[in-house]
Amino acid sequence: MTSNPQPDRISDAGVDVWQISQASVLVKVGDVLPQLVRQHPVFALVRALVSLGFRSICLCGAADYFDDLDDVSMGANLVQHPGMWLNDSIARSAPDADVIVNIANDVDSVSLCARLGNVRSCPCFQVMWGDSWVAISRKMVSAAELGVLSVSVMSGRTPLGPIGRIASGLALQEVLMFAGNVDFAAPLETTVIYNAAAEDRTSTLSDCPWKTKPVQNSIVDLIGAGGIGIHAAEALAPMLGDDCLLRIYDNDVVGMENIPLQVPYRISDIGRPKAIVIAERLSLINPNLKIQPLVVTYQDRPDGLSKPSVRLVCGDNFAIRKFANDLSIADGVPLVEAGSSPLGSQQRTYFPGLTACLEHRIRNLAKKVAVENEPASCSASRALTLPGTNAIVGGILATEALKAIEPEGFGLPASGTITYDARVPQRFGVLDVLAACEHKGHL
Repeated sequence: MTSNPQPDRISDAGVDVWQISQASVLVKVGDVLPQLVRQHPVFALVRALVSLGFRSICLCGAADYFDDLDDVSMGANLVQHPGMWLNDSIARSAPDADVIVNIANDVDSVSLCARLGNVRSCPCFQVMWGDSWVAISRKMVSAAELGVLSVSVMSGRTPLGPIGRIASGLALQEVLMFAGNVDFAAPLETTVIYNAAAEDRTSTLSDCPWKTKPVQNSIVDLIGAGGIGIHAAEALAPMLGDDCLLRIYDNDVVGMENIPLQVPYRISDIGRPKAIVIAERLSLINPNLKIQPLVVTYQDRPDGLSKPSVRLVCGDNFAIRKFANDLSIADGVPLVEAGSSPLGSQQRTYFPGLTACLEHRIRNLAKKVAVENEPASCSASRALTLPGTNAIVGGILATEALKAIEPEGFGLPASGTITYDARVPQRFGVLDVLAACEHKGHL
């Protein structure tokens, strides 16, 4: 058992690793095989569960859900039960589990969680998502509760990019917090909704448009292929059209310490540049996307590169944030950045002329750069909830990047700081809403 951390120090959140190794998870998947399985939330969820060392992971649902699960199983106890729908008649004979996740994304009159609740004592989390939103609950999520949001589920138009990544991250985080005995995480008492099309990001009403087709004619600079960057890249790749270019900057190589927490990386990748490895993974998600890995820091990038449409800062130090902020002030390029800790994250967007820049959003940014001796790294943390947090904020980062690229199609980025905090029941919020600063836009 881990010692109780102080509740005001999110970064010290701990997971009981022994309990994780003894825990089993049952995942209810859908009855239709997704065309592009590597973009689906189930793939990201199962990959993370395997990497973190759960005792057993059981998939119940469609036959042979993933032909390529061997790519991520690494010898784990991963079992598929095709055709097992866990209805009333067979609920008692379903495989045993400590935690159940229903990620089938259907609106049932009687939910899986309600059925199993009659015969099982373990928690069951139901996850649903649509065009712009994701919801998670420990009870039935009905169409009536979702209101207009349920239309995108009923129509079958469910995106498999940023929103799906947030869905997998939320499911993973709740499983980890329960199975890993995280003491001061708030219980999931109500249905939690994150709606990227709502101004407050939590409403069931959409305040802005949300398109489902990929963006075109855009160049994206993604800075950092670590804990957040890998999720942002995988979430954004399906939403970039064939004529887009994704440039990935990272001068680091994959190390053994990255394997448990930065789940796309494998033991066979150790010693290889992260930018190149993640570029190879993205080619499996979107084979037509143009990807340029650059094994350099962003400050040392080659001369003569075209100006990007947006910058995504996924680095884990203040120096790169200030450098990218100053650059975006100078050239008018929108800047999307985020930071995370084991139970929380913050995401900020600088949209020149419309929002405050990072100098006004991150208190004492210049001073923090000056006293920063060595860049921090999430790999130094042993908190196993980081993959869940990073998946959530990586998906949020990707949605806000889409807004920065094409606000007429996705709506404007948030003018405040988007927060995720597992210590509070509502999980999400928008704080520190500030007017545009004196650094006027150049767009």
